[in-house]
Amino acid sequence: MIAAIFAISSGLAFATKNAEEGNATAKQATGSQQQSHATAEYKRAKKRITADYLSDKSVCSSKKGNAKTRCLKQAQSLKKHAMADAGKANRKAQAAGEH
Repeated sequence: MIAAIFAISSGLAFATKNAEEGNATAKQATGSQQQSHATAEYKRAKKRITADYLSDKSVCSSKKGNAKTRCLKQAQSLKKHAMADAGKANRKAQAAGEH
């Protein structure tokens, strides 16, 4: 029983030391790593926005006439604004990574 407790406490001490070393390594992340993370997030956001647009567009296909036209324009507008917001967030994240 005592051997099991010692093994567990030793394992926790080792895990804590590794976690501290990992935190120190994470703090040393360079600006380029932060930029690549921001770029990856931006690419995911663009894919999500495009998927949302296609979904909205498919909903519009069931409508007719002016309602369909308005629906499509709204879907395009939402996509355009979402892309602009994602681009702005990406530029802001990359600028923060440079400093």
